Amino acid sequence: MRDSLFLSGQENKVMIEKVLQSKNLYKAYRQVVGNKGSSGVDGMQVTELKSFIDQGKTAG
Repeated sequence: MRDSLFLSGQENKVMIEKVLQSKNLYKAYRQVVGNKGSSGVDGMQVTELKSFIDQGKTAG
């Protein structure tokens, strides 16, 4: 375990890549839908989330 709360540039890149993996995005999506989540700071509704994730998947 690191003593610091901050990640190095490489560690940050690896973490972001893991978060953005399709399986992790869909797991988060299912959790939000299951919790009947409301929109966040971006104002995106749960009903818009899946198509947003799908668009990112085809763009990447």
